[in-house]
Amino acid sequence: MEQDAIEAKQLSFEKTRLEYCQKIFEMEENSKERLESKVQFYISFITIILGSVLFNIKFFEPVSQAIFKINNNKLFEKYFWVDFIYISGTIWLIFILIAILSLLYSMRLQNYKNPHPKNPLRDLYFWDSSPLGANSEIKFISILAEQYSLAAHHNSGQNKRKRFWVTVGFFSTVLSVIPLAIYIWSALKIVF
Repeated sequence: MEQDAIEAKQLSFEKTRLEYCQKIFEMEENSKERLESKVQFYISFITIILGSVLFNIKFFEPVSQAIFKINNNKLFEKYFWVDFIYISGTIWLIFILIAILSLLYSMRLQNYKNPHPKNPLRDLYFWDSSPLGANSEIKFISILAEQYSLAAHHNSGQNKRKRFWVTVGFFSTVLSVIPLAIYIWSALKIVF
């Protein structure tokens, strides 16, 4: 009688632990999905920036003609703006390159773990040779909770790495707007 009460408490504890580990695992899965949706948003934002800049060729024609006139006519007062254009354009390309590479690297991090026994056939069907024990529901639930815990811990590390690269991509994207604005402002100074 007392043995049954102890086993019932142990079984209840193991079920509670399994539910807790499953919730932690689900939280890490949700975190992964949120990070991946952020990456998609940032990449589409970068695509919009690149598309608006690179497909607006009509803006670059007067700028290149003005730079050509400045270089040929030796207009020294405008050299400053030409250097500003080259420097800001280079910095903008570097920021965009860093953003794209870091976001692509974060998408590459896909080494996530799923909770399952190491040898499912042996562990689920051949109890005698299994480390789970002979027909022990408590031991089985305990091992499942451990597998969920290990998978959640591993996925947490992967999410931290992914979060770092998404953050680098975000800041590079935001900072790329500054040299782009300086580039456009300098180009307008030269043309007009």
